[in-house]
Amino acid sequence: MPVKIAPKDIKLGYAIKLPVGWMKHPFLTNKLVVESLQQLRIIQSLELDFVYFYPERSSVVPESPTDTTDCSVTQELADVQLRTEMQLDKEQRIEQAKAHRRELQKTEKAFAQSMAQVRNLMTKVQGAH
Repeated sequence: MPVKIAPKDIKLGYAIKLPVGWMKHPFLTNKLVVESLQQLRIIQSLELDFVYFYPERSSVVPESPTDTTDCSVTQELADVQLRTEMQLDKEQRIEQAKAHRRELQKTEKAFAQSMAQVRNLMTKVQGAH
């Protein structure tokens, strides 16, 4: 049973569901297990009031000590880069799915035409007897 929690309360290992449409975030789906600090920062940057937390599917990952030598500008740049890469990957998968759907429609149309030809041929064969 999901529980609403604030994005600031998310920890590594939490299974969550984002309460926004698929195109409003860079992740492939709106359900995920938070596996990295970058994912966590991206989720928190989405400016959501809450997320759905699934305790039964979660496991708390011990947090590693924060590296103080990593400055926030470098961190933000890495987050933006990761978010951009995730969005591009997501868009590529959407295009692949659309292409697959178009190919499937072509195949279905060709099958329907073949079946019509077979029916027509069978009608002619039956009429010849």
